[in-house]
Amino acid sequence: MKQKLYLGLAIFLLMFFLLFRVWPEWLRVAVWYVSWYFLVFLIGTAILRVIVWFLVFHVGIDFWIFPNYWADEDSILDSFRPVLSCDRREDQFDWKMGVVRIISVCAMANGLNEFVKEPQKLDDFQTGAAEAWNDVFEWGQGKFLGRPDNSTQLQT
Repeated sequence: MKQKLYLGLAIFLLMFFLLFRVWPEWLRVAVWYVSWYFLVFLIGTAILRVIVWFLVFHVGIDFWIFPNYWADEDSILDSFRPVLSCDRREDQFDWKMGVVRIISVCAMANGLNEFVKEPQKLDDFQTGAAEAWNDVFEWGQGKFLGRPDNSTQLQT
């Protein structure tokens, strides 16, 4: 009985997703928003975890948010367990890594100095990033909802 229930559920889900074009628009928009913000969460988490690791790396500690984030051998939920990981690096007192860390701090300070000297650069960066983000969102929404795109047609 359990197998028949799973089979029926699998057939229903298959038909449900194959008939995507006949879904009502509100449902397609809802699926678009859920998938978009899930993608934003995944990309944002990946960027945040690298930034946090990079900042803590300079004191010789491996600190990770979601250390199994890229682990393919586990289930999807196991990618988010444990939430934090903190280990002491083996090269914490190595002089070569000390030089690398000092150079890295100098490079970050130089980059920060450039943005502080000319705040317009930071404003331009934020404006460009926001415009690119909105363009990608609108393009994806148009493709996802099946709206016609005339940008690829030949002009006569």
